[in-house]
Amino acid sequence: MSLEEPKHKLVVWFSAIALFLIVGIWPRATQCLSLLPAPAPAGTHVAFGTEIGGNRPDPQKYDDSTALLKGTWGPNQTVQATVRSVNPNQDGKVWEEVELRLRSSISPHHCTGYEIMFRCSKISKAYCNIARWEGPLGKFTMLKETRGSEYGVKDGDVVKASIIGTILSVYINGVQKIQLSDDRFASGNPGVGYYLEGATGIIGDFGFSSFMATDR
Repeated sequence: MSLEEPKHKLVVWFSAIALFLIVGIWPRATQCLSLLPAPAPAGTHVAFGTEIGGNRPDPQKYDDSTALLKGTWGPNQTVQATVRSVNPNQDGKVWEEVELRLRSSISPHHCTGYEIMFRCSKISKAYCNIARWEGPLGKFTMLKETRGSEYGVKDGDVVKASIIGTILSVYINGVQKIQLSDDRFASGNPGVGYYLEGATGIIGDFGFSSFMATDR
């Protein structure tokens, strides 16, 4: 038996003087760091996306804002984040979604890996799903879909996802919501993402106020 030290552990709290907004619109394979304030109460800062939203056709509407951490990460990954959500939609016509990424990669016009998505709503049409991105824009396989208010998230909820070996597990406030097995991707990087559909100009209403990733 051999023991080795963990390769990575990153903790980011978005409550400093300025907001750190990490954005990567994956069809263009861009990643950048900005210091931009999000609409939030004094003393609170939020990492949010830049997707334009609205009602666009497939596959254009699936250009989720995506950010991946740099470096070489071990295959066993855990990510955790605190949800920021204000003015959540109640009629089911707007999709505000925060996402965690595991074993993911981005290159020009190509994105792979596991996406765990949470709808920022507690209505009956809320959800927590796992999708496997296969590469081209709009090409993904839905591995698990759930529906119900218990699967949506609200402001202050803590979401967590891990992949250990081939087992993916998803939690909301420490309660396991999904567990499944998939062996398509054995490596990649953790990260976050955001999706908006059905409205424009409200991208700052939802995001993450803290984020942690580890490959221990």
